Amino acid sequence: GLRHAGGERDGRLLMAASFVLGLAMGNHHTAGFMVFPLALAAVAGGSIFKDKRTLALCAVFFIAGMSVYLLSYVRSIKYLADEALFAYSDSGTLERLYMTFFRIDYGSSMGPVVAAATEPARFLQGPVNAVRYLLFANMGWLGLLGVLSVPLLIRRRAVLGYMVAALAAYAVVLAAMVYAFSTPREDDLFIIGPYLLPGLYVLAVMAGSGLSYITEPICLRLPSMRKAVALGAVLLPVVMLLPTDMREHDLRAYHLVADTADNILLSMPPGAVVLGGGDSSHFPLAYKSLVERKREDVFVLNAEPQGLSSQAFPRWRAQITGGPLKAVGPFKLVGMDLLEGREVFAYNPPRLPAGIAKSFGIEPHAQTYRLVPGGTAGTVEHDAEFRKIFSRLVYERSFEEHSWDLYSRELKASLFTPMAHMAYLQQHEGQSANALKLLADALRLATGEGLMNYAYYLKSTGDKDEAAYYVRTLEAYRGPNPLVRQLAPGIRDAII
Repeated sequence: GLRHAGGERDGRLLMAASFVLGLAMGNHHTAGFMVFPLALAAVAGGSIFKDKRTLALCAVFFIAGMSVYLLSYVRSIKYLADEALFAYSDSGTLERLYMTFFRIDYGSSMGPVVAAATEPARFLQGPVNAVRYLLFANMGWLGLLGVLSVPLLIRRRAVLGYMVAALAAYAVVLAAMVYAFSTPREDDLFIIGPYLLPGLYVLAVMAGSGLSYITEPICLRLPSMRKAVALGAVLLPVVMLLPTDMREHDLRAYHLVADTADNILLSMPPGAVVLGGGDSSHFPLAYKSLVERKREDVFVLNAEPQGLSSQAFPRWRAQITGGPLKAVGPFKLVGMDLLEGREVFAYNPPRLPAGIAKSFGIEPHAQTYRLVPGGTAGTVEHDAEFRKIFSRLVYERSFEEHSWDLYSRELKASLFTPMAHMAYLQQHEGQSANALKLLADALRLATGEGLMNYAYYLKSTGDKDEAAYYVRTLEAYRGPNPLVRQLAPGIRDAII
């Protein structure tokens, strides 16, 4: 196959594709679903797949792409050697490198595979969701051009087979594994949708081929128009879809993540421990702390129901903060002794490990909650300090943002408690107008989680005066605010 120019070109393309596939496997192992079209190409392909030298070079290029995993190995050797907390994907041994590659710390992939294989309905439900919520949602009616590519690709049946195999791998098999919900939640679609993006790319190529099939007769009759038609075929989807996409996904004024992390870190007292509540809060805090080197005296840990973990805490950071440090593996727990003698703040109290939740009370603090010995929350000293902190809180820019994805909703939820608590303090001081305006602003950012977190705080403190004010005020907003109308009865019952 390498004896002629076409075979040589095909060999180079195959080597380049092998390298890109190896590199993609370093990003996410679902790239391995390309084995379906590759297997088809190997079985039904031409002489290029029978040339041992070409295949050997493809293997070399694939391994070269996969070599990005060496970064994880080198980083683990460097940072875990001196018992510094850097616990995300420890790959310091061959066994750990194997576990990192197959993402075993996230849980086995065999469960979804077995479920999809034993429940035939999933092979219908998953693809339907993929078409409805991903493919059609992104391409609209332009996706139907993919059907028109079939007559053109029939002339090159091998290419059509590769396309169909790739589309089936991602939009059928993978969709059946991860997308087979009878009524998918928005959160499910937001988190899992990126897994199926390769299917969207394949469909986009087929749509382009379909458009070429439509314009081919024009190009044959009017050769001078060939370039103009080709350019128009490329630009047409952009012209039709780009303005809407830019308007709906414009992040130029997106300050929510940075404002949240700054609000939390800049409000921390020296030597404090701040517990993030999952990806949306922990990663921005870790970024500000490790990359921007902001508030280097503050510990940033992640709090999950099973315990506290330090996913990113390198040696130089440990030397600055001091304290008891223990070597931990990925997603393993940090000893509770790390909290001793320090002021502790939590981003999301309902997610706290049971041991911490029983040992502490909570009180609002910026966009977190201070963990305090039971019975001391709500003191005069706390109210005075809270007013100072709230005066430095940046939240007005959030009103201009229209982002309501999963992570944005969680960040906005964290704003509700400090704003509602400040409204109560103002009402208690006789500033009713200011209190109502502040609570109205809080409801502009309200989410179900934000309302329930504040209810959790009120129930944990047992402050009946603030709880009564909260319920009474919410009643006034039940009419105009559907979220309040839906949640108010349950919140009232949970508090009182």
